[in-house]
Amino acid sequence: MELGVGFAELVGASVEPASLAFDGTASPPRDGTASSPVEGTPSEASTPPDKAVVPPREAELGRGRRTSYHLTNFVSYDIFSSAHGGFLASITARVEPRSYRQALRDPSWYDPMKAEINALENNGIWSLVELPKDKKDLGNRWVYKIKYKSDGSVERLKARLVVFGNHQTEGIDYSDIFASVAKMSIVRAFLVVAAVRG
Repeated sequence: MELGVGFAELVGASVEPASLAFDGTASPPRDGTASSPVEGTPSEASTPPDKAVVPPREAELGRGRRTSYHLTNFVSYDIFSSAHGGFLASITARVEPRSYRQALRDPSWYDPMKAEINALENNGIWSLVELPKDKKDLGNRWVYKIKYKSDGSVERLKARLVVFGNHQTEGIDYSDIFASVAKMSIVRAFLVVAAVRG
């Protein structure tokens, strides 16, 4: 396929400022040879600015749905040895429940949920009080996690009851947001000082 312009002409060609029009498009060369459009400059076939495609704003798009990416959609068992394939099959065969209703369908989640409730009560996490008439209660949610051993077998099932703290309003529902956290190196330093001073 011939383009009509040789390699030598392309290498030796130069663009003069006079050959460019004010709107940024190239004007025809003075010597009568055909020119190809310069990359990055608009041509006559391009969309005029008033009919340019404008991407829609986020508000017009609406809220998207969360897409779940399960490991089974991305793993091909063909490339793994039988031991690795067995490991992957064991960790992908059991699915963590996403809701309380799903957890109730599997009796193995009863004990972890009961243990979580007992731990919360034993630690005095909450106290039952009457809800004021002008207040709404905060919702809660169960979070389920399967903990695995290094060989791929199930170590334990863990259930956590969490409160929707993001629905609280600062200054109305709570006033302090401080939680003291100490680094282990600082704790060790205090223990050393306490041991030295007796």
